[in-house]
Amino acid sequence: MGEGGDLLLSEDAGETWRRVLDGMGEHPLPDMVEVMYAFPELPDHVFAVRDDGRLYEANSGEWRWNRVAADLEGIQTVSLAA
Repeated sequence: MGEGGDLLLSEDAGETWRRVLDGMGEHPLPDMVEVMYAFPELPDHVFAVRDDGRLYEANSGEWRWNRVAADLEGIQTVSLAA
């Protein structure tokens, strides 16, 4: 899921890559993205869990990350399930 605190996306089978960190925080990220998941019921949304337990959601067409439940400081996401 990126290297050196990065999150990269390829839409052409790896020919080119672009950074998709908008909304995720500083670059490089202070921690890594541990889990990414796309729920079949929400095909345009992707969820990511950072190493620090923060949960983010992005629209797969825009790649602007929004923190889910940002007002719940101290709560860490440990898994995702459909």
